[in-house]
Amino acid sequence: MESGNSAIVGKGEITEYSQVPKYRRNWFAILMFFVFPPGLIYLLATGDIYYEKKGILKTYSKSAKVFLSIWCCLYILRILLKK
Repeated sequence: MESGNSAIVGKGEITEYSQVPKYRRNWFAILMFFVFPPGLIYLLATGDIYYEKKGILKTYSKSAKVFLSIWCCLYILRILLKK
């Protein structure tokens, strides 16, 4: 029987911030919020957003992703209803 971690082995785990694709970095998520919020919603839904805190690589929590997705939707609605 296979262990529970066998699916992770083939993934190529990211261990350093330099390995993170630019579009999965914190600064890009912030930029997307102001430039194209639907793009941020897509990024949040399809994978992790990475950042470094005190030299440790971290990802957004699930609750942070949900909050940002809702915030983006409200931001989009505000823009659409302003006209």
